[in-house]
Amino acid sequence: MKTLLLFFIGIISSFTYSQDGTLDTSFGNNGFAISSFFGGTDKASTIAVQADGKIVVFGLVNVSSGFSYGLLRLHPDGELDTSFGMDGFVIAPAGDNFRQFFDSLHIQSDQKIIASTTFMENSDSDFMVMRYLPNGDLDPSFGVNGVVKTNLSADYLGATNLLADGKIVAGGSAKTNGTDNHIFLVRYLSNGQLDPSFGNGGTVTEFIDSETLKVFEIRTQDDGKIIVPYFTIENAINKFKLNRYLPNGDLDTTFGNGGSVEIDSNSEMFYASLTLQPDGKILHSYKGRGQQTVKIRRLLNDGSLDIAFGTDGVLQIYDDMLIVFKILVEDDGDLVVFGPTYGFEPDDNDTYRFNPDGAIDYTFGTNGNTSLGFEGADIAFQENGKILITGNTFFYSGGGERFIVARLNNGPLTVTEIEMNSYKIYPNPSNGIFTIECELFAEKTPYQITDITGKIIASGVLTEKQSQLNLAAAQSGIYFLKTSNSVFRLLKN
Repeated sequence: MKTLLLFFIGIISSFTYSQDGTLDTSFGNNGFAISSFFGGTDKASTIAVQADGKIVVFGLVNVSSGFSYGLLRLHPDGELDTSFGMDGFVIAPAGDNFRQFFDSLHIQSDQKIIASTTFMENSDSDFMVMRYLPNGDLDPSFGVNGVVKTNLSADYLGATNLLADGKIVAGGSAKTNGTDNHIFLVRYLSNGQLDPSFGNGGTVTEFIDSETLKVFEIRTQDDGKIIVPYFTIENAINKFKLNRYLPNGDLDTTFGNGGSVEIDSNSEMFYASLTLQPDGKILHSYKGRGQQTVKIRRLLNDGSLDIAFGTDGVLQIYDDMLIVFKILVEDDGDLVVFGPTYGFEPDDNDTYRFNPDGAIDYTFGTNGNTSLGFEGADIAFQENGKILITGNTFFYSGGGERFIVARLNNGPLTVTEIEMNSYKIYPNPSNGIFTIECELFAEKTPYQITDITGKIIASGVLTEKQSQLNLAAAQSGIYFLKTSNSVFRLLKN
């Protein structure tokens, strides 16, 4: 028990003097870790954190033949992990015609790495998903020598989602006959084969229009339903919509109007992002080309607007240069909003923090915002709550465009001293069975257990002074036990 208490007290004391939103100078070189593959143009696009704290980054890489894609891995403190690939770097088999599209990166519970992008070769484009072993080698048990490519016609990936059962959902757009635009969804089994229980032999194709279609990052809910945000033009009218599909691939007619929610019809959509809260509510941001504000809306699970959020369900960020790439939800419900700023070219990247109701959190950074001077692409949380930001340095920065990761201080989850002294949790780490004892026991104490993304994996009521929590079926990693006024970390082997 002494070890557990010292663990929590150490976390609290080590962050006492670090304001949230400030650069963490203990990371990398004064807060930044900068890496170059071969000294050319490298542009990181996405980041993920392993259960052991190591940091994986994926993006566009300049190689001798032109451009390809690559991964690198850092230790939790920002040092390059030379045990990964070749001295910390891996080059991906990504085709012969390279452009930067939407990319995704996931870490499985066994530490295998899934990276996905749009594969282009011989004027054709496909969805491409790659799986790597923890050492950086392609996984021969996945697809063909570690790679899966899926083609309908001219296909452009919006995102992939890793599901709890190991399946992978990919979503984007496909153009057939040179004019017909479709939403294109694919679900793969954990070995990379198409999932025959989804749609038509593993794929879903829905015709949208013959004018234009841009599919943004999809999200899959805990119940398996898939939300697809997209921009289209119907009869010369700009429209931004969200469609939701059932786990079998059919359109979910309980969502919005017959399966679709129309958000905006005023302008061409420049960018949109989508986030699922642990309580099932849906956060999405969007900004039209030429508009002065980013809008963030929160929807209830049925697609209706949650008027308790922001002003009548909408939060606005007045920044004519900001594009929101991602929204993360902290364990306490705070929202971390991230994106680059654009003038004639990409400028800085901005990170904001808002309270759960949409009010700006002025304790974060400078009046709720932190701006860093590189082209931002993605963010992620470390298990200690700190914020990792990846992207690339500017071409005029002296060393050219290189992968960069920065880390911001961000308050860890804490409990008061009296609350810590009233709880005993053991063994911790555990193989899945945790015993919790509470000396100051209330008759009924509701609790939730969430993973590091905020997903609720268990809930109930503590009815005894000593109770057992069973996480034997959960994947190895870090979880959080939350009561009405306390949060504790559980480490599952």
